[in-house]
Amino acid sequence: MNLRLTILLVLVLALFGGAFLVFRFTDLSLLGGDEAPEQEPWLYRIDEGSLVYVSVATGGQRLEFRREAGGITWYITGDPAEDRPDLPVWFGRWGGI
Repeated sequence: MNLRLTILLVLVLALFGGAFLVFRFTDLSLLGGDEAPEQEPWLYRIDEGSLVYVSVATGGQRLEFRREAGGITWYITGDPAEDRPDLPVWFGRWGGI
């Protein structure tokens, strides 16, 4: 490869790398006004310790999980009307749920 083409390719790479860094680490939406943009919550940004109840409904069925505040054991919530106790969650399966 000749020297001019190599220099051109390095400059293009530096240009794209610089643009990526500028867009990645700056919030250009703040330049337009004084208002801070509203941050939407992301599920994976929620602290696991703050979750104490999870309810999943699909296909007409509902499954509920609960955890005592400060505890580490999750339970599948039973139905008191059917005299079903809460069952501890098997942690080998919990990761898939």
